[in-house]
Amino acid sequence: MAGPAAGTGFTVDPDIVFRASLQFLDEVRWRADGALEFVGRADRQVKVRGFRIEPGEIEAAVAAYREGCAAVVVARADDLVAYCVGDVDLDALRAHLAAQLPAHLVPARLVPIAAFPLTVNGKIDLAGLPDPDADRTDGRQPEGKYE
Repeated sequence: MAGPAAGTGFTVDPDIVFRASLQFLDEVRWRADGALEFVGRADRQVKVRGFRIEPGEIEAAVAAYREGCAAVVVARADDLVAYCVGDVDLDALRAHLAAQLPAHLVPARLVPIAAFPLTVNGKIDLAGLPDPDADRTDGRQPEGKYE
């Protein structure tokens, strides 16, 4: 920490910073030069459009919509995407989420999928979720060989 706002003789104790990072679920590591480097979060919290969001809160609201309905929420390109399994009316689910959650927590996209992709350990494979824009047909096909 440095600058005119820092008091004279103010020093940052790396050990205190490391212990504070454990308290706030930030993952840090010691670099070879003795400095701390931010690696990521220990939880699934994401930051979308300036808001810190816990995807589990949105997933719980989806599960409360109807029995047998489940979702995994991820951040993609500064938007929230909810992948939903089960018998889901997406318009009704969106209305339910809008009534239950603040506007910044309502996913921009609701993507129905047959089942969640799983890792070899049986956990949901977040990297294996399909691209939400893969089935979009906006626009037109190219015309000619140079377009």
